[in-house]
Amino acid sequence: MNPNETKPPVDPQLEKMKAAYEFEFWKFRNAHPVYWSDKLGIGGSFTNLEVGLTWMVSVGKSGLARGCVSCQTQTFRALRECLKKEPNPAWTIARIVVGNGFEHHAVVAYKKGAKFETGIIFDPWIEQAPLTYSMEEWKGRMWKLRIIDSIRLEEEEAA
Repeated sequence: MNPNETKPPVDPQLEKMKAAYEFEFWKFRNAHPVYWSDKLGIGGSFTNLEVGLTWMVSVGKSGLARGCVSCQTQTFRALRECLKKEPNPAWTIARIVVGNGFEHHAVVAYKKGAKFETGIIFDPWIEQAPLTYSMEEWKGRMWKLRIIDSIRLEEEEAA
């Protein structure tokens, strides 16, 4: 960044949401270890394979945590709980899905009254870390995975 440029203003609610998201993700990840994925630091696709194989070999006795739907559920819960503590929440959160058949799930947070396409994507599954993306960055990641088509809202909740 050019030293003469001004930084965009920090949104305190968004910063609280990001902090809650990070805290809850690491707590969730530690409670649901995935041996090889964690050991090798490999992202979401390998994690899904390992979790699925472990579930099949254990005849359903192991969990399916850490897949993209589980990550979406945990993220949505963390953001919802954070916004409930705000006296005047300025953000709306929604579960989103991209793809047909081969789908990916994440959460978007956007300013009340704005379109969800202007929001911040909370998607820990891709790197198995609590990362956020602009819509354009996220679309680029999904395009690389070859699952981009229409992005749809699954569930929206204004706090």
